[in-house]
Amino acid sequence: MKDRIIGSLPTVVLGLLIAIAPRTFAPVCEFAAKHSSGKEHMSGMKGSGGMDHMNHMGQAGKAMGEAHQHMACYWTAQASLGIGILLLVIGLLALFMNSQIRTGLNLSAALIYVLEISIVTVLIGTCKNEEMSCNVYAMPTLLALSCIGILAIGAAIFLDQRKRPELQKAAA
Repeated sequence: MKDRIIGSLPTVVLGLLIAIAPRTFAPVCEFAAKHSSGKEHMSGMKGSGGMDHMNHMGQAGKAMGEAHQHMACYWTAQASLGIGILLLVIGLLALFMNSQIRTGLNLSAALIYVLEISIVTVLIGTCKNEEMSCNVYAMPTLLALSCIGILAIGAAIFLDQRKRPELQKAAA
C-alpha cells in the first residue's frame, strides 16, 4: 500500500497543480489581468502600465455579440486544465489498481506529461512577448511540473517493477 501511495500521490498533486497554476499562482496573461486589479503584476513591465492595457479582456465584442479572440496562452491554460484533471483522475485510479494496471496508467501519465510540455512549447504555446505573464510565470511553472511528473512516474514504475519478479515467482 505504501508503494501505491508513493507512486500515485505525485501524479494527483502535480495534476492538480497543472490544472490550477495558469489561473492562480502562475497566471497566463488574461488571468493575470483579471487578478492584477491595478497592480503591476509583471516583473519586466514596470513603468509600462503592467497589465492595465489588458483589462478589457473578456469585454471586447460582448456589446456587439461578437466572439472574443483569446491569446494563445489562454488556450494553453484551457488545455492545461483538462490535462491536469486527467492526470488527477489517473493518479486516483492508480491508488486502487494492481501493479500491472498501475504501470500502464503510469506510462499513460508519462505520455500526458509529454503532451503538456508539447502544448506549452510547440502545439499552442504562449505570447510572443517574453515579458508577458505567461512567459514569466506560467510557462516555466508548467514545464517544471511536467518534468517533475515524468521523473516521479519513472520512480513509480521502478517501484512497481521491483516487486513484480517476487509476484511471478510466487505464482509459479
